[in-house]
Amino acid sequence: MGEIRNIHRKFVYKYMNHKHAIQMIQDCMLWFSLPEAWDDSFESLVTTSVYNVDGEQFDYPLRKKLVATCFAQRYACEAQWKVYSRNPEDFLVQVKFDYDKLLQLMKLSDCDFYVSEIKYQSYADTYHNIRKCIESQSFRDAFVRSEKQCTCSPEDITRLIKPLSYKYNAFEYEGELRFFAVNNEDITENGVSIKIPNIHEAIESICIDPQIRKEEDRGTKIAQIKDSLKQEYSNIAVGDVNIEDNDLDIHLSSLYRTPKGKRKFVLSNKNNQH
Repeated sequence: MGEIRNIHRKFVYKYMNHKHAIQMIQDCMLWFSLPEAWDDSFESLVTTSVYNVDGEQFDYPLRKKLVATCFAQRYACEAQWKVYSRNPEDFLVQVKFDYDKLLQLMKLSDCDFYVSEIKYQSYADTYHNIRKCIESQSFRDAFVRSEKQCTCSPEDITRLIKPLSYKYNAFEYEGELRFFAVNNEDITENGVSIKIPNIHEAIESICIDPQIRKEEDRGTKIAQIKDSLKQEYSNIAVGDVNIEDNDLDIHLSSLYRTPKGKRKFVLSNKNNQH
């Protein structure tokens, strides 16, 4: 695994539909998207631009082959729940991963992964740094070698990915950590699922969407999500040990919790104090 930057993290978090989380545990697969399918225009700027090299024009060498999946580095972020909550009927979960375990399991995959911590800057600085990366000698050399050899070395992939490490600070709430992979063939859909053997072993806990607190039948829905997740996790994790030893911590987010019972506040009049 080639790491773009030296990243030291204990946990990382992924927000997803709870049905997708069940599927991830069941299939040991992670979804990786094409950057040009993302909302941020800076991703498509890098991967869809035309590059002029010595008077000849080329596409980005990794176009339609480079995919990525994103993790958050912050545990509590109200905006993340809102951003990923597309359908009110499909509740989200936040899957907490042990970062080191996740890296180890990714090394068992057939793919090579590249890790980048996103740097958030002003709009002007983001564009400036992306352009600076693209116009650097190291990027040009990697670009030319990729075109001549029709393949990319891990070092060249690292250089070609670097411009995708910058993001407009309007997205800073994400605190994003990004895993890249390169597919051998052109991708015709918006992304691909990549096998991560035993990915359940890296899961520390699963937090359920705080929006459920607003539902009338929230107790039933929470129980259903817990049961479906635990059942799938246990089916896979049992191995040579007891299911009880593989019990997964699944809990409701405390984001919108309210104080229990009535609270009394004494408003003192300082003018009457002696």
